Amino acid sequence: MSRVLFVYPVLLVLIPLALVAAVVWRRWLGGALTLATVLCLVVALARPQWATEVRRTARVYALDTSGSMFLDTPKALAALRRSMAELAPDDLVGLVAFGASAATVLPPTSPRLLADRLAPPAELPRPDGTDIAEALRVAARQLPPAGYDRQVVLLSDGRETAGNAELEAALAADGGVRVLAIPVGPAEVADARVALLRAPARVRVGEPFSLEAELASTAHIEATLAITRDGAEAAPPRRVALEPGIPRRVALADKFTAPGLHRYAASLLVADRCAENNTAEAIVRAEGATRVLYLAPGKPALAQVLAAQAGMDVTPLGPGSPQALGTALAGADCLVLEGVPAAELPAPAQQAIRDWVRDTGAGLIALGGPAAYGPGGYAGTPIEEALPVLCVRPQKLALLVALDRSGSMADAVKGRTKIACAREAVLACVAALREGDSFGLLAFAAEPQSVVPLGPRPDPERLAQQLQAIAPHGPTELAPALEQALRQLAEATAQLRHVILVSDGQVTDAQAEALRAAAFRKRFADAAVSVSALMTGRDDKAAALLADIAGPGFRPIEDPADLRGEFLEALRQTTNRAFIQTGRTPVRPGARLMLAEGIAPGHLQGYVRTVAKPTAATEWLAGNPPDPILARWQFGLGRAVAFASTVGTEWDQALWAGDALGRLWAQAVRWAARPPAVPGFEAEVVEHGDQMQVTVRAERDGSYLNGLDLTARIAPPTLGPPAVAGEARPGSPPGGPQEVALRQTAPGEYQATFAAPIRGPYHVTIIERGAAPGGPRGGSLLLTVSAVRSYSREWEAFGVDRAALAAIARSWRGELLTSLDDLARVAPGRAAGHMDVDWVFCLTALALFVADVAHRVARARRMRL
Repeated sequence: MSRVLFVYPVLLVLIPLALVAAVVWRRWLGGALTLATVLCLVVALARPQWATEVRRTARVYALDTSGSMFLDTPKALAALRRSMAELAPDDLVGLVAFGASAATVLPPTSPRLLADRLAPPAELPRPDGTDIAEALRVAARQLPPAGYDRQVVLLSDGRETAGNAELEAALAADGGVRVLAIPVGPAEVADARVALLRAPARVRVGEPFSLEAELASTAHIEATLAITRDGAEAAPPRRVALEPGIPRRVALADKFTAPGLHRYAASLLVADRCAENNTAEAIVRAEGATRVLYLAPGKPALAQVLAAQAGMDVTPLGPGSPQALGTALAGADCLVLEGVPAAELPAPAQQAIRDWVRDTGAGLIALGGPAAYGPGGYAGTPIEEALPVLCVRPQKLALLVALDRSGSMADAVKGRTKIACAREAVLACVAALREGDSFGLLAFAAEPQSVVPLGPRPDPERLAQQLQAIAPHGPTELAPALEQALRQLAEATAQLRHVILVSDGQVTDAQAEALRAAAFRKRFADAAVSVSALMTGRDDKAAALLADIAGPGFRPIEDPADLRGEFLEALRQTTNRAFIQTGRTPVRPGARLMLAEGIAPGHLQGYVRTVAKPTAATEWLAGNPPDPILARWQFGLGRAVAFASTVGTEWDQALWAGDALGRLWAQAVRWAARPPAVPGFEAEVVEHGDQMQVTVRAERDGSYLNGLDLTARIAPPTLGPPAVAGEARPGSPPGGPQEVALRQTAPGEYQATFAAPIRGPYHVTIIERGAAPGGPRGGSLLLTVSAVRSYSREWEAFGVDRAALAAIARSWRGELLTSLDDLARVAPGRAAGHMDVDWVFCLTALALFVADVAHRVARARRMRL
């Protein structure tokens, strides 16, 4: 049925206004032609359209590219291209690809433009899931709102892992969209998988328990089952024969001799269609004493002292194994870092330590020394975020190199000249300078020459050219060079001032006599300039003089090739000098003692300067103004302790009296360590596809605890095994740690569900809000449980689910087809079409206007006659 519609019908109110105006101002508007012209223009402004029925199709193909499809993408696109080409030129066609999410590959366009626009996408959605509902939603949004028979062609195996496709198809049908489903997928898949690895969440140390691996297969397959604990073999591999549709269960008995958290994996070694589902994992927590993880690059000085304390189980670990660290952290209550440089802890490991303390209520103790709190230490790292102190930031350095260019520097040692090795050392040293440092270069023989005036770091290429231009020639005059170096550095404004003098000696008796070493040593000290003297020759006179001037900064160099390392070592020691306080320094107690209560401190021979954070409690102080030696604070749900000196070296020998060392650190570990679970509370985490459900049961004295305000804080995987291809990768979990509120579902029972998109272990900390006003974030930590998310549901079943596809296509005018060829017999439905006819009224108004003008001209001529 055809009819006239108006895009802007409100403008039609101008018609009666025009009629009224014609009556009132008839004299000025003229006759009927003028009125008709005005009426036609008003109708044209209202955008009249001629409504009719059309048979045009707008079709979006939704192609399932998930892992269970085993799709040959180029072949599938070729088949789609042939199907799209069968549409009429006035039709529209588009393409959406979907897996765990959906993405538009081709927005609706004319079939005539397919050759230019339909190409294999650069990146497909993640294959570890199937969200058919999202695909239908995205495809329906791509279709034009009217004027076409709107269709979504779903090509899938129907095995959805997320969303509700039936509901989404019904919503699309309500909007006038037809869903045509076509079964696509492998007919038969010969695959074996580890369906489940059952294990208890918690056991006691020494208590026997059993694990059970459940295996499944779609065909007659023989495979080898391997079960590991923390990456090591837990039992000899065994051969298993699997039958289709018959689950096979394999049990393993085990027990623990020490507390901790252990990660089991059951893996099938088999050549089957899908490798992603050949491994399942489980986590078992062994409960007992306080579990202390001790991380040290060398021999752990304090580990034996802590291990001797009652109720402590200490596990030493080297910093070079991030994956072992990730599992060990989850099973520990406290981590001790003894002199571990930040460079030996990868960034993901540092982030994992910070999050573990903050989000699970564990403890961190960092024993100091230059490697921890000095340059190259924890400054600006996630470890510093967790500690109660800030590492002192580097001070500005003015460095001047005095380079001997006398003739003897051209001598070769092991095939390289001394001057060439010195040039290389200078370039390496300049590259190690920080932003804001100053650098100068003197070249001296008979007279010193300023090659690079003391100032900002020079350009490396320009400096290399200047060094290359230094040619060895002449005698060695040390005194003028030292004089000029002292003069330049005395005028520098940097907090640290240092000169590195490089020479091979070769001085005469007269030159040695002119060099007044004692006077130079005093003048350098008075000007606060430190000296490093690197001697590449074997001149005893020069060696004695330079050793007198530089003191501990003097180093004889046998091989000039070692100059590069000696330059960098001199630079490191110079910058360290600003951080390290050496010499006998008394230690005094602070105002609020908890860790050091009842322990009288002695004195230190060295420590690293740090700055206490505003909310930290400083228990021991040294120096004036005071520097924190022992500090503690609350960090999120956890606690951290910082000690600015070393343990077991000459620095701290005089600090401890009697058993003070063991007492203090035992108290520190007990204060910082994660508290034991609160009696009366139990929790479990169960995997449900890409989600996990945490259940907490609470009772006390035989009565259920109701009305609790419980929150679960979830720490996602950060240092787990590599992800399966196509899955979200560990190390960068979406959104990081998350919190969910638990709601009461039964007497004494609380539940919550959270997304688990990443494979690996999830550690869930249960917090009771408002239970301890002075506690962490106004809540009380109850307990921590762990569970592992294994492979995605995408890899659990294969083949076409026709019943699911039929249910999806059951919506309004939907249909389950057998192949793409069946689309040719799907007649396009009738759709409401609209044809603009405003141009008719515009042309009519123009014709009437011309006629009106002609009529007025003719009438004017008649009146003149």
